[in-house]
Amino acid sequence: MGTILIEDYLKKELYQLIKKDDTFFDFIQEGSLDGIWYRDLETFEEVWLSPRFWEILGYDPKHNKHKSAEWQEIIFKDDLNQLNGMFEKHLQDPNYIIDQIIRYRHKNGSTVWMRCRGIAIRDVNGKATRMVGVHTDITNLKQKEAALIEMKNEKRTSELIIANKKLVFQIEENEKLAAELIFANKELAFQSEEKEKRAAELIIANKELAIQNKAKEKRAAELIIANKELAIQNKAKEKRAAELIVANKELAVQNKTKEKRAAELIIANKELAFQSEEKEKRAAELIIANKELAYQNKAKEKRAAELIITNKELAIQSEEKEKRAAELIIANKELAYQNKEKKKRAAELIIANRKISIENEKNEYLGQHDYLTNLYNRRYFVNAFNSKGYFSYGLMMIDINGLKLINDAYGHVRGDEAIRRIANLLMSVFEKDDIVARIGGDEFAILAPHKSDMQLQDYKDKLILLSQDIKIEKIPVSLAICYEILNENDKDIDELLSKAEKQLYRHKITVGGSIRNHAIQAILSTLTEKYKEEKMHSERVSQLCKEIGTELGLSKEEVDVLELAGMYHDIGKISIPDAILNKPDKLTDEEYEIIKTHTQIGYQILRAADEYSGLAEYALSHHERWDGRGYPKGLKGEEIPLFSRIINVADSFEAMTADRPYHKGMSIVDAVLEIKNCSGRQFDPGISNLFLTKILQRVQ
Repeated sequence: MGTILIEDYLKKELYQLIKKDDTFFDFIQEGSLDGIWYRDLETFEEVWLSPRFWEILGYDPKHNKHKSAEWQEIIFKDDLNQLNGMFEKHLQDPNYIIDQIIRYRHKNGSTVWMRCRGIAIRDVNGKATRMVGVHTDITNLKQKEAALIEMKNEKRTSELIIANKKLVFQIEENEKLAAELIFANKELAFQSEEKEKRAAELIIANKELAIQNKAKEKRAAELIIANKELAIQNKAKEKRAAELIVANKELAVQNKTKEKRAAELIIANKELAFQSEEKEKRAAELIIANKELAYQNKAKEKRAAELIITNKELAIQSEEKEKRAAELIIANKELAYQNKEKKKRAAELIIANRKISIENEKNEYLGQHDYLTNLYNRRYFVNAFNSKGYFSYGLMMIDINGLKLINDAYGHVRGDEAIRRIANLLMSVFEKDDIVARIGGDEFAILAPHKSDMQLQDYKDKLILLSQDIKIEKIPVSLAICYEILNENDKDIDELLSKAEKQLYRHKITVGGSIRNHAIQAILSTLTEKYKEEKMHSERVSQLCKEIGTELGLSKEEVDVLELAGMYHDIGKISIPDAILNKPDKLTDEEYEIIKTHTQIGYQILRAADEYSGLAEYALSHHERWDGRGYPKGLKGEEIPLFSRIINVADSFEAMTADRPYHKGMSIVDAVLEIKNCSGRQFDPGISNLFLTKILQRVQ
């Protein structure tokens, strides 16, 4: 009983509202009317939904209780949350439109897509008390759209899967390559989505154009048929006109005949005067002739009227013919325009396909080549090895010595430059049929068919000779090279490369230390030649460290190490930008953080070579403070290595008293006061006291 009452009062109220205000009728009329709903916003529980809504979803409308819970149980929860959010915004702002694509669960479990639109009904105070809306079933449209996209994307999806697998393999090469390939993969996915969307739009547009063309062709056919019918009618009219002309001619002949008969009648009347016996007979003939003449005159008038009507019909049909001809001309122009649009769309589709083809070729290239050097990558190299024939192959493995040292000292940009220059050298030395690949950060591999042991040795000698001309700053770039001739039993590429890497490692142990030692000396030389003040600073700090070490009673060997540590303590500044090192003004917080990295960079550089590895910890810690507030580790007191504490005092004193292009140094008196004030906080109190009482007097 309650259900019927709710339906009655809401339904009647809606009918009255539609009768009263055309706005709501227009709103409902503009919808597809697959379902109308009317909701009580004062209770939010009562809602009337038209039977069509429930029938679309497979339910019997008779069992509907007109409660909000009924439709909320079968709507997708995500869509319900979005729809409720739109309701709230519309209640607060009448200008906010409720127009949402939502999904319902059909009684059989399938998904029904509907477009839901609604508008609030407000009282005189602007408060929303009711809401009316419509549902439009778009399930068929969504299914066709999904089928079309799926059909077009199958091939594209497989290509993207292959491209992604290729990119994933490149990720394994090194961290830097991984980051760039991930970015490239995201960009490719975005571009592919854009291309698929554009292709789908073009396909839909072409289908619409095809439908329009069919409609125009149908219209043109109808016009042709109409023209043919008009031509037939014109022929019929022309035939009728010819018949009327013949009739007119016959009438003219009959008129002449009648005139002749009238003349004969006159003669007869004259004869009647003389021939009374013929009078009655001829009188009867005259009466009959007059009647025939009257009948023929009426027929003539009737045929003349028909001729006038026929001429009018012919004029009207001619006008219709001209109108149809004009419509046909307009239709032909529209058809020509649409054909031009079709050609334009086809050209756009061809261009889009070409772009996709170019992107696919680019992705295929990236999947086979190293991004930095344009050499083949490890994946291509392994595939080439696995597909090689049974003839003789030479395998050569090459490693760049000291690349990490270049990266630490000058940054990865200069390290990448070294890699590219070596790659260019390899391309100039090896032959076209040789497969040259970069298989790791500083590792290259070459698969050379039909090569003898002597030919591979010639390659090696030539590479070692030519690589001597390659220098990054002052560091010469050298190569570690090994090779061997493969046989039919060499089938495991990973095992062969591992074996070659072990040979290269033994080579690095033998000669790598000497190479790195020379590289570190070259780095210091670059730094001191580039900045004359740094050269003087390093030499003075080294001398002060030697004096302090001697005064502390260190052994000759320890003093030598301390002196060397003082000379190399700022080697990490080689990586600091010139603009920061030469800045005359106060450094910003960001610039100061960059300056602080020189201790860690110096540590990385020095620990790379056995001869200088013992100095690395002293370079790292020479800015630590006695009170634990230094950097980079925040060491405190005797946690700081002794040599680092000595360098701290010597470095600070020299920096305070030395003249620079952008400021004049302190006086000795002011520097002494500063060291005294910072003793026990920045400086080791024992070392700072020894320096002020004994060393300073001697060096002055």
